[in-house]
Amino acid sequence: MTEDARFDIVIVGGGPNGTALAAYLSKCGLKVCVLEERYEAGGSCETAEPKAGIRLFPHAMLMYAAPAPGFDQLELWKYGFRMSWNPQDVIGHATNGLTCTDGVAGLSPKDMAGYMKISGLVGNPPFARELMRATNWCPPHPDYIEINENTIPYMQVYKKYVRKYGHPRSLT
Repeated sequence: MTEDARFDIVIVGGGPNGTALAAYLSKCGLKVCVLEERYEAGGSCETAEPKAGIRLFPHAMLMYAAPAPGFDQLELWKYGFRMSWNPQDVIGHATNGLTCTDGVAGLSPKDMAGYMKISGLVGNPPFARELMRATNWCPPHPDYIEINENTIPYMQVYKKYVRKYGHPRSLT
């Protein structure tokens, strides 16, 4: 990049949000620059090892960004973007337990079954992607709308699958 380069927008961070935002703004005709300290954009795309033996699992990419509608809406696949999203990959990592402030909390088989059920990872059909989109990728409610089980987007996903497929029962 030359010193005299001019942009309408500069985005600091080429993670999932910065990348999608840059793509949307570019589609609107703005000249966008994304600054990313790593050699690849995408953030949290791979397991990182900041210190020897300490690995960071890319949870953000797997459960937050991967189901993002922006990747579908922007048709990034036309430009070589590829993503294999399988939320059941989380299961293998969670079987050792969940990281808490006191260390790792073990999960019983019953805990794991409950987690898989409530997160939409199991069922016919599984609804994890739809649930993630309703949880993380929906606009805020206007002030005049009462927030309750009938207006919260993720509750609509649960209701849809509870009524249609009879699970998870504890949410009815």
